[in-house]
Amino acid sequence: MSKRIGEARSGVSKRARESEDDANIGKYTQGPLDEAFGSHPVLPMEGDSDVTNYLKEVRREALSDETVVFATRDRNISKSSTLTNDKPESNKKFQIWAKTVMDKFMDQKTDMKQSQQKNSYTYPDTSVEWRTLIMGSEPPEHTYFMALTHSSVVKLIVYATKWLSAKTSPNLSLWLFTLLVRLDTPLDYSETAVLRETAKKAIRIYTRANHQLDSTTKYTFAYLVAIIGIYYGQQDLLHEIDTIDL
Repeated sequence: MSKRIGEARSGVSKRARESEDDANIGKYTQGPLDEAFGSHPVLPMEGDSDVTNYLKEVRREALSDETVVFATRDRNISKSSTLTNDKPESNKKFQIWAKTVMDKFMDQKTDMKQSQQKNSYTYPDTSVEWRTLIMGSEPPEHTYFMALTHSSVVKLIVYATKWLSAKTSPNLSLWLFTLLVRLDTPLDYSETAVLRETAKKAIRIYTRANHQLDSTTKYTFAYLVAIIGIYYGQQDLLHEIDTIDL
């Protein structure tokens, strides 16, 4: 991972205005269970904000997607065992590349869990402020991410997924990688569906661009499919990786 920016960058000034997307985050781990999935949604499923509308669409897709597997891994695993026997055999180059990515991912996960939390941080209030921070700077130190709540991490992955494009910036790529490192497991159905949509959007953009993407964007899309497919158990997505020319 690239150099860490100073702690001062994490102190983004707060505004009095709060967006609908960010209001009441953290209040949705209790209350009625989802009738279809038998779990509490981590983020609000009511209202008309961009995030809630996005999550409603993700939920509809999860209901119709028979391949969704809940992500339950949050244990010390052998890095050599992250590629499973049912991996696609048609892309040996990707299998070798994915092993390197997963080694880096697991090393970062270990480092982050061992990081000592420092002072409290001030975080952006709105999606606009988050976008300015993420697009304009590299990820801060690991303690910045460890201080985030689980629901905030999921929310930021939702934001970052919306910002993926055919020209994904290096900073967004680094932030997404670090957010996946920070993401706790097990995940509920809605969180798993969010990750699946992240990988699927990467594949869709790559396909529509007729494979004509810069190296940063291709790297980002490939590691999204690798990490979400291997670590978070969505192995059906690995069969889509044949479309990405690393």
